[in-house]
Amino acid sequence: MLNEFTYSRYKMNNCECHSILQDRVQELLQFIDELKRLAKFLGLGNHGLVFQELLGLSNSGNKKEESIITGLVKLDQYLEPDRIAQLCRHVDDLRMLLRLKVQDGSDLQTAAKTLRDSYHFFVSLQRHAEEKGTTCYEFLEQLRQF
Repeated sequence: MLNEFTYSRYKMNNCECHSILQDRVQELLQFIDELKRLAKFLGLGNHGLVFQELLGLSNSGNKKEESIITGLVKLDQYLEPDRIAQLCRHVDDLRMLLRLKVQDGSDLQTAAKTLRDSYHFFVSLQRHAEEKGTTCYEFLEQLRQF
């Protein structure tokens, strides 16, 4: 399954794990929307530039190993340090959650599609589990048998 491969760093071994992962996916979708709004506010046509700037500031960005372009977006002129730190945590979360390289605008589009597909998967999983009168975890276990 796409989701189990994509999220293989996270063991989905009980009902709570599915709920937590679904919430994180939704939170990261909101983060990507926020990047778009921020890029528009800054007059940038590409929200990937904001992402790259945050990546350069975050714990997961390694400028020596990756071709990260930074310094083009002066976030500190528009955002409080606490807000920048929070956005950097979202960058780290996104890169940790997905088994995808997320480094620039194109990668960010792929990540957003993966997150949207995942969100729809979780909604569908929950709906089918409810129809069967079972939990998401139990229904997923039944699907794994095939």
